[in-house]
Amino acid sequence: VNPAFARMLGHPAEALLTMTFGDITHPDELARTRAEIDELRAGRAETSSLRTRYLTAWGQTLWVDLFVAAVRRTDGAVRHFVVQVVDVTTEVLSADALTRTVHQLQDLASHDPLTGLVNRRFLEERLRDVLGHTPRAGTATAVLFADIDRLKPVNDSFGHAAGDQLLAEVATRLRAAVRAEDVVARVGGDEFVVVLVA
Repeated sequence: VNPAFARMLGHPAEALLTMTFGDITHPDELARTRAEIDELRAGRAETSSLRTRYLTAWGQTLWVDLFVAAVRRTDGAVRHFVVQVVDVTTEVLSADALTRTVHQLQDLASHDPLTGLVNRRFLEERLRDVLGHTPRAGTATAVLFADIDRLKPVNDSFGHAAGDQLLAEVATRLRAAVRAEDVVARVGGDEFVVVLVA
């Protein structure tokens, strides 16, 4: 235990000297960490490295890269472990945030934000996939185009929020009327396309 490790976890060094790794390891990581230590104790490995989570004295979760080396007696039994702990919380959280942002951007690029339906771009890709394959005997593709008549008077009389609610309800009903593998898309203001593949 050194001062940096004590600062990292928020425990006094004296307290850490009385604790086990189980006291500071996140409960969801205990089994995996114990398995790594068991491999070292059994002599099946000399070193181990893993990314895991620790809990600080104030209840926060830290992501750490843990490097463990076994120091053995002459009979091969583990005398003690030498452990290096590197706080990688910022790196992990930044990577998670980037992944979430990428997924959100991908979703925005392929879905209509109002209805949650796929958009024209995704529909065109799906149609290329479906129509680009050589038709098998007994297969067919149906494409249904639908629009909402008199949406403008709804917007003019009751406001755009009511028109948006109408579009969302049409989307919900179209989705409920087809199978999960079928595609329902919103391709324009009041225009919907349904692709059914048999």
